Amino acid sequence: MKLLKNMADIKRLLVILVIVGIISFLWQFQVKTNPLSLVVNIQVDGEYLDGDKLTPLIEELVKRDMKATIYVTTLFANSNRLLLDNFITLGYEVAAHGYKTGEMLDTLFYGDQKRIIESSIRAVSSCMSCSYYSPPAGFRPQFFSQNEDTFTILDSLGILYNSGFIEGIKYIPGHEKDTSPYLVEGHRFYAVPISSIKDSKYPKGIYLCDMSVKLNYKLNADEWLEILKDRLELSIDNNIPMVIIIHDMITGLDLEYFSAFVKFLDILKEKGVKAVTTMELVDMYKE
Repeated sequence: MKLLKNMADIKRLLVILVIVGIISFLWQFQVKTNPLSLVVNIQVDGEYLDGDKLTPLIEELVKRDMKATIYVTTLFANSNRLLLDNFITLGYEVAAHGYKTGEMLDTLFYGDQKRIIESSIRAVSSCMSCSYYSPPAGFRPQFFSQNEDTFTILDSLGILYNSGFIEGIKYIPGHEKDTSPYLVEGHRFYAVPISSIKDSKYPKGIYLCDMSVKLNYKLNADEWLEILKDRLELSIDNNIPMVIIIHDMITGLDLEYFSAFVKFLDILKEKGVKAVTTMELVDMYKE
C-alpha cells in the first residue's frame, strides 16, 4: 500500500511538473510573439519656426490614443508656449533638445554647453503651466553631438535620461548591442538608444530618423516605411523596444513622408503595439 501511495505521489508530481513546463513554455512563447508585449517610443522633434507643423503630427497620435515625447529647442519652446501646454495637458511628455537646430555641443567648452542646456531646460519648464507637471526629465543633443562634459552637465541638472545614442552605431563602450535604455556607468542618467536596422543594403546600420533617412540616404517615403516595417518585425520577433525620431520639419512638411507616418501608426494600432513616452520606456528598464 505504501508503495502504491508513493507511486501515486510520483505520478502527481510528474503531472504537476508537466503542467508547469507547459505554462512556462506558453508564457515564453507569448512574450516573444504577442505584440502586446512590445512597446514603441515615438520621439517627435519640434524645431520648425515658420509655422505650426507639429500639431498635425500630434493629432494623428491623439486619434489613435498613442503617447509620445516631444523634443523641443529653446527657440521653438519660446515661440510655442501655449501649444506645448496643450500637448502636456493631453498627456504628452516634453523633453529638451538644445537651444537651436544644428548646434554641435562637442565643439564647445563646458561653460558654453551648460548655458545651452540650461536654456533648453528653462524654456521647456516655462511652457509647463500645469502645476502637476515637473521640469523635463530628458534631453537629446542636436545631431547626437555630446561628450563627457555634456554628461557631467546633465548629471548636475538632474536629467534622468539622454536619447543621444543609436543602437549599434553610437553607444557607451560595452553597450553596442543594447536596444533598450541602460544606466550610463559613472553617471546618474539612462542612455536611450534610437533603434537601427542592418541588412544587405545597410551593412553599417541605418537608424530610424526621418531626417537622416531623407537627407543623408536620399530615400523616398515608401522606402522609409519599409524600413520602419522591417524594424517593427525585428522588434516583435525579439521582444525588444522600438524607438524612432520624427521631425516637424521633415514629416510635417513632406506630404509623402506624412502619409508614411500615418500608415505606420495604423500598422502599430493593428498589431496592438503600445506607444509610450521616453520616460515610461526608461521606467520599464530601470531594474
